[in-house]
Amino acid sequence: MKKVLFIAIALLSTGFATAQELEAKDNPRYGKTPEERADVLDKMSIYSEYVKTNNFKEAYELGWKYVFETAPLATVNIYTHGVKILHALYKEEKDAEKKQQYSDELMKVYQQRLDNLEHLNALSKAQATKAEILGQQAHDFLAYNPKPSLKTAYEMLRNAVNEGKGATQYYVLDDLMKISSQRFNSNKDNEGYRDDILQDYLDCAGYIDEFIASQTSEQI
Repeated sequence: MKKVLFIAIALLSTGFATAQELEAKDNPRYGKTPEERADVLDKMSIYSEYVKTNNFKEAYELGWKYVFETAPLATVNIYTHGVKILHALYKEEKDAEKKQQYSDELMKVYQQRLDNLEHLNALSKAQATKAEILGQQAHDFLAYNPKPSLKTAYEMLRNAVNEGKGATQYYVLDDLMKISSQRFNSNKDNEGYRDDILQDYLDCAGYIDEFIASQTSEQI
């Protein structure tokens, strides 16, 4: 009985792999040439298994990086997996230069997803918004960066909030107020910073009320 079950699973797996290969064979989103598309499909399968078992170093080195650079339009999972992989590698890394490398790559993951957002959304039932990705990118710029620039962080967060408005995630609003406060306290004589922190407070207070109201209405 076990032998029959094993054979059945093997046949199903073979059929699934063949279907994927047929899909990728002439599909340019998997690569420019048949050989490249075959490599992408193979490495996608390999790195996905490593992600499932939390072996992120192997996932990074044995497939994900190649797929990310070679076939950026293949699947949304390149980006969701990429964030998960780079978060883990950053946390585990002790060397400052390597940490900065992973931080830079993480920002590139978000930027590449933003650049291809319309195409990637067409491949997925879950539709990500530009504001959502900008907010995640800004948050991770602070959380996964050895020396985050206060100026860059403020600009990224302000951009995310301007895009998302009342749909902005609460943690992005919180990040903006923290960075705006740090920015103001670093130079209280700057009238521009004084105006900015006041506007940031007014915007965030209004948007958090909208966000809470939207979450409450969805639960009713």
